[in-house]
Amino acid sequence: MKSISISLETEKNKNLDKIEKLFFDCRLDLETRNIYQWDDSYPNRSYFTEKIENRELYVLKNKTELIGVFVLDEWQPIEWSNIQWSYTEGAYLVIHSFCIHPKQQSNGYGKAVLDFCEGLATQRKYMGIRLDVFSKNDASQKFYEKYGYEKKGEVIFKSKPVNNQVYFCFEKIITRNLSLKIGEI
Repeated sequence: MKSISISLETEKNKNLDKIEKLFFDCRLDLETRNIYQWDDSYPNRSYFTEKIENRELYVLKNKTELIGVFVLDEWQPIEWSNIQWSYTEGAYLVIHSFCIHPKQQSNGYGKAVLDFCEGLATQRKYMGIRLDVFSKNDASQKFYEKYGYEKKGEVIFKSKPVNNQVYFCFEKIITRNLSLKIGEI
């Protein structure tokens, strides 16, 4: 793997066109495999702009080449409320809109992003990381499972096109709350 950097995108006009192009390329690649998880409404330019303004959008670069993008925040969709998560208490870091350019996949960059996210979660004392994966994206599911993410259930996003609404929720516990209350021993 070549030398890479992961950083918070802070200038909304600096890489916005490149970010849009990256997602467009990823979307086209997914569609060639009949995976329709992204469309014109999500993710889009206004979404990226909002995430940059909120300091939640990260970029992965190989020198000056943009090769990956992902969003980190604490927002969990309402559809996740019935998932049987490992713990109901504590804060979780949530990964959204994670993509590596198709020509750069299988080079270890995805694992580098997960390592970064897990390190940040540990540093900021999150219980763990949560995310959802399109049910027809087998490669993504296998990727997360390979690195210790556990499938916790499925949700339906009614905003997505029919036959493309089912997503699987994944979780990885980073830190366990080991403090005991009196009487639990």
